[in-house]
Amino acid sequence: MTRKLFKQSMYREQLETHKGIQSIHLLWVAMIFLTLAMAVLQFFVPPMALIGAIIAIAFGTYTMTKPYLGLLLYYFIMELRPAELIPGLASVGIEKVVVGMLVVSYAIVSLLRDKKISIVMHPILWAILAFFLVQVMSGFVSVELTLTFEHNIEYVKGIVLVILVVQILNRPERFRGFVWLYITMMAYLAISGVIAYMTGNVIVAQGIERIQSLTSAGGDPNSLATSIDISLPFVLILISRAKTLWLRGVLVMFAGFMAYAVILSGSRGGLLGLLVGMFLLWLTSKKKITYGAIAVVVIFGAASLMPKQYIERYSTIASYAEGGEVDASTQGRYDAWEAGWNMFTDHPIMGVGANTFGWAHAEMYSPQFQRSSLKAHSMYFQIIAELGLVGVLSFVTLLVMVVLYNLRIQKILKRIGGEDAEWYLGVSRAIVISIFVLCFTAIFGHSLYRFHWLFVGALTVAMYRIAILRVHSEDEDVAIRV
Repeated sequence: MTRKLFKQSMYREQLETHKGIQSIHLLWVAMIFLTLAMAVLQFFVPPMALIGAIIAIAFGTYTMTKPYLGLLLYYFIMELRPAELIPGLASVGIEKVVVGMLVVSYAIVSLLRDKKISIVMHPILWAILAFFLVQVMSGFVSVELTLTFEHNIEYVKGIVLVILVVQILNRPERFRGFVWLYITMMAYLAISGVIAYMTGNVIVAQGIERIQSLTSAGGDPNSLATSIDISLPFVLILISRAKTLWLRGVLVMFAGFMAYAVILSGSRGGLLGLLVGMFLLWLTSKKKITYGAIAVVVIFGAASLMPKQYIERYSTIASYAEGGEVDASTQGRYDAWEAGWNMFTDHPIMGVGANTFGWAHAEMYSPQFQRSSLKAHSMYFQIIAELGLVGVLSFVTLLVMVVLYNLRIQKILKRIGGEDAEWYLGVSRAIVISIFVLCFTAIFGHSLYRFHWLFVGALTVAMYRIAILRVHSEDEDVAIRV
């Protein structure tokens, strides 16, 4: 009997060894084929594109059963735009590759866990889809169908991301990690822009040197300033909720760089948005003395560090308020607003089509010998001109729903109480403040199709599921403590 067991043991050992050798052989064969494939493809594809493809495939394979990591990677790529920083990656289409793998990853995990692909919907998500549907339908009346079609294809990326955010951010640690990634990426835009400015990488516009983003993620100086304005409330609110001193210090550093980046942008709307955001934080905070002191320090510190050229530009805000003469930049905006109103009166129901304002301005609403393709530079004229009354209705519905759900979340969290509830409460407040700040800065900017509108909607739904619904679940095995 002992000899028989010994032989069986030896047989299993030999079998396992044999399987191990087979795996090694397969690995070597795969490496040989990969090397040969790269040797051939290098004559047709840029080397950096090959390297990017290999990294994407390797990471994608690793995250195939980890959709949360894939979601973080996709958002990271959306904000960093590595294809613009590394020549050759653009040909890979890294965003499309990653989002494709992310969708497949979520489908695989859903099938393995639930035996079906489950998609959680919510009234806010339906409102987002309705707003997108209006943009798609505007193509039927668009004055330039190609521009509308290209815009809709690009907008789909945001729709896919927000749906995945709601599905994947179903645990407190995931939600927190995603919020921290958002804060970090916004701080990166500010810090990298300030460093670039200090090293001479600037853009000269309206007679001053202005900070610019290293990639199109930040956009022009005005757009970069707005992006920072709407993310700064998250940073400032979470400073008091940081559990460690070093984390609080990092957030304070982030806030300083972000405020300074807004100043260096030379954006008058951006500066006003910064002040409005700080005022709303002070107004809604229980610690009014603390936030008031911070505001005073930031304002005086910014004024002392502000170069003379910016002081002169920002002083025009007071001049305009007193009825002073406007400059060419401001006059151009007035002309664009007048053109936008004319587009609306000519096409009041569905507008001239999504993303066609500049084209319509130049081809249809400019004097014959003074054609201007200037965009609306005001979200309110942009929406009535491009999407008409139907677009206004769908967009306002979306914003009202997001704000009302956040107010409901805050009411429940105050009743629940506790340290974790305070953290979610801070995020919810930051969402509402960022919406009002963006609505204010949108007076001077074309912010209608900003991803932030979709982003705060997705965060609201995810937070509602985690912090509210599950805490009231009767199933103790499913319930997640806030």
